[in-house]
Amino acid sequence: MKYHKIICFLLFFQLIITSSLNAQEKAPKRISLPSGGFNFSGNVSSIKIPFRLSDNLIIIQVELNGKQLNLIFDSGMPIEGAILFGSPKVDSTNLVFSGKAPIGGVDGKRIESDLATGVVLKVPNLQLTNQMLIVMPYDQARSNHFEGMDGIIGFSFFSKFVVEIDYENHFLTISKPEAFNPADKGEEIPIDVRQNRIFLNAQVNLNNGAAVDAELVIDTGNRSPIMLNTGYNNKLVVPAKNIPIYVFGLSGKMSRKAGRIKNIKLGKYALTDVLASFNEDKSGTPPWEKEGNLGNPALKRFNVTFNVPGKHMYFKKNKLFPEPFDYNMAGFQFQRTDDLKFKIINVIPGSSAEKAGMVLGDEIIKMNNKPISQITKDEAENELQQAGRELSIIIERNGKQISLKLHLTKFI
Repeated sequence: MKYHKIICFLLFFQLIITSSLNAQEKAPKRISLPSGGFNFSGNVSSIKIPFRLSDNLIIIQVELNGKQLNLIFDSGMPIEGAILFGSPKVDSTNLVFSGKAPIGGVDGKRIESDLATGVVLKVPNLQLTNQMLIVMPYDQARSNHFEGMDGIIGFSFFSKFVVEIDYENHFLTISKPEAFNPADKGEEIPIDVRQNRIFLNAQVNLNNGAAVDAELVIDTGNRSPIMLNTGYNNKLVVPAKNIPIYVFGLSGKMSRKAGRIKNIKLGKYALTDVLASFNEDKSGTPPWEKEGNLGNPALKRFNVTFNVPGKHMYFKKNKLFPEPFDYNMAGFQFQRTDDLKFKIINVIPGSSAEKAGMVLGDEIIKMNNKPISQITKDEAENELQQAGRELSIIIERNGKQISLKLHLTKFI
């Protein structure tokens, strides 16, 4: 399991739109979010969509103007439509833009992006109509980080349908609410929906004995099992044993701490010895997020059903339920560079990487004798999960090549 990257953003719902047809106007126009629609093919009332799980993110294929895009399926993404990462591939969809929209991350930075409305998005046997697309400017670092991903889609599916996520078999079932049968879907838990975000009440039990009633955003775009905001609730205390990590949003990386908590109780289920990330930055806590959010590494231990129109979720544990929550066994974080190396951006104290002599700024050029240019980030992350194995890497430091051997072991 990998917990060092979180997708998080705050879309400003009252978008300020500068019309491209009225460039001489001094005052920007304000518009409301479009109300998206949908059309199923024929008489079907539900469809199945395959997905792949990439670094704990659900990736689906969506067609836009005849082009196939790989989009992160994110229950924490609040707009009717999608956010796309600017790239030549996205440019090839030939979108017509009607204005600008600011996208802001939890770090407070805003990124001015292009806006298209009235767009049709397609998956097999389903069209999402009158969608809003926000296209962020091209950024090489963002492209390197979201390798093989073209953007994010979320509430367009969750707002109008019942969405079942089968993490074992890697497919989504999208159904009309009137066709949904809750039988055999597992435990029913009520949810609340505010500002196009899905909230669920849970109990977070810390190792210091504190029991915290938490209202959590359900966020399939979060690569951490749970992220907790210490600034919102003073009972949420970072464990004495913790490690410094970085998490990544649309506007860059942010500092967090990670440590273990006793358990998370979701209805009758308890996830134990969970490795949580903690946000200690009060200025970086979105006001809507409250105690925090529950991410994919926790959710994937269930077959999860979202019935947003009916204000319920259903949890049924699957074969992944007993798996431990672990950080990568090497203890370093990396970013892909423009020349296809892995640059070290964090070395965890006490980890195998630190003991082997790795330092910030090192660039990995080979892993187990294979050039990094031929290794995807997914493949590298999976390699770092293999407890008990020895990892052979070659790094470049100050123009010199150095061989390191890391013994992969649990350290937090």
